[in-house]
Amino acid sequence: MDQTLPKEFKLRDEFAPSSYRDWRALAEADLKGVPFEKKLITKTYENIDLEPLYTKEHLEILKNIEQFPGFTNFLRGAKPDGSSVNPWLIAQSLTHPLAENFNKLLLDSLQRGQTAVVLPLDKTTKLGLDADYGKPGETGEGGVSISGTGSLARIFRS
Repeated sequence: MDQTLPKEFKLRDEFAPSSYRDWRALAEADLKGVPFEKKLITKTYENIDLEPLYTKEHLEILKNIEQFPGFTNFLRGAKPDGSSVNPWLIAQSLTHPLAENFNKLLLDSLQRGQTAVVLPLDKTTKLGLDADYGKPGETGEGGVSISGTGSLARIFRS
């Protein structure tokens, strides 16, 4: 028996194409009675249903798929160049009351692909007070405590 791989390997030759309906039937069988919508459909905050799998069939039901960004009713964005000029930024809100620890979290996140900085301030800082003069429980609550330029220097130290 020859165990060598062919020079050219095409998955379409080895596996028959299947439809979303076929895939869903198999998934529902594996769920053993649990409703597909409850287990595999994710509903976003905006009330959008995210499917577990998208296929070419889903493109066929989309309206205005031929429309370019920046034209007609602006469904695909207001600018013709889309997000190529001002690309999306990746940012997550990091919270730690101490500037030094916030810096460690920030550096780690930047190493992992974050491209923008979100700097949440604690309640005391939002009130314009030094951490020493904040009420108990308000200093460090919900963000970083910044008492001056030294705190900022510690946050953004590389």
